[in-house]
Amino acid sequence: MDWTDEGSCHVVVSDIDEAQKRKYNRYIDATDRIWLVADQENAADNIYCSDGKHSTGMEGRVIEFDLVDGSTVDIQGPRHSNSSALFAATGIDVRDKYSTFVVIALDMEYRVSISRPTMIDVQHLDKNWTIGEYERGDKLAQQIANKLNKTVYRYIKSKGGCTSGPIKPTNIQTTTNSK
Repeated sequence: MDWTDEGSCHVVVSDIDEAQKRKYNRYIDATDRIWLVADQENAADNIYCSDGKHSTGMEGRVIEFDLVDGSTVDIQGPRHSNSSALFAATGIDVRDKYSTFVVIALDMEYRVSISRPTMIDVQHLDKNWTIGEYERGDKLAQQIANKLNKTVYRYIKSKGGCTSGPIKPTNIQTTTNSK
């Protein structure tokens, strides 16, 4: 079976609009930066942090965020961040809360006319978006490549865009002739 993503891989939504759709949990790190984590199953897809009064994230605008406790917080120039940075700064762990869609195949052909790859001879196809680690697709592709002892191709779509490419087996057995 072959597969081609019929949707767009490009993220075109406004960061501001996307940020203001949700309610957030607020955390403060040791340097007094504010971290906001979306109150949703895929919390890692929407993490924002403050960088001080001169921050230029989101065009340097002051953005009002709704918090789960019913209050709001205004942050100038918040930056979209990631779960690893959040964990390092606060100890809050949502690294397994990304939403991804993964396809793994034996070959891949990039079709310029539609600006996306076609996955050929699909070995794994997520039925729906799946919550897990951001690296879930790479890890699954590595398992399949190792099992088949051949290069496979992975296509991973996240709320931040898409990536695709080869994953080579890491367990290649070599035989030596002993005399």
